[in-house]
Amino acid sequence: MSGIIGKREVRGSGIVNRDTSLVTSVSGSTGVVADSDIDHDSLANFAANEHYTQANITALGTVTSGTLGSGVTGTGLRDAIMYRKVADQTTSSYPVLDWEAADDQANEFYLGGSATALVSESSGFFTMEQTGYILIMAHISVHAADWCYAVIEATTTGSTSVGSGFTKLCRCDLDSDSQGQSGYLQCIVKTTTTANNNKFFIRWDGGAADFTLQGGSAGAMSETTILFLKLADL
Repeated sequence: MSGIIGKREVRGSGIVNRDTSLVTSVSGSTGVVADSDIDHDSLANFAANEHYTQANITALGTVTSGTLGSGVTGTGLRDAIMYRKVADQTTSSYPVLDWEAADDQANEFYLGGSATALVSESSGFFTMEQTGYILIMAHISVHAADWCYAVIEATTTGSTSVGSGFTKLCRCDLDSDSQGQSGYLQCIVKTTTTANNNKFFIRWDGGAADFTLQGGSAGAMSETTILFLKLADL
């Protein structure tokens, strides 16, 4: 096509000329531009790194800035709950008894992973209520005139019969020190189902001499605690 407009037609008092084939674009070989006439990648100022497809938008990588709303889901720190021992204990015990949720609520530390509390406790046995990768950390505070030790044990059978089907996950040993000392226990467990009532407890034992596992009064600060952190979903 050229810039010539042919074929005369009357429009009011003036005359407008046009070709038989109307010019609908200033580009293309026929005057009518088809999809195949445009090479998107060869357009002026095209930069491939400035164009994103739907796949790019929905398949995000790690978010390193900005603000995430409450509807965001996925892996990452999901839930947490801490229990504290609410009374001193002067005899060996397995399981260790007298625990309360450190906030007096079963799920104050809930971070959005589930409306179900991460862990429940009954008679010294902690039961996993969610699946995922769980970090268990316990802080043990003792006054002991003889040696003592603490162990976290676990079962996948739901049993509360100590010594039957329980596996020792971690242990800490403490020497005699009447002035008081602390020990730490930690382990990571992978909980793939809650149907079998995975249970955990702390065993505390020691020599024949006097020793005290430090607790506290209900609702107050405690020296002996156990913390459950859900690091990620499966």
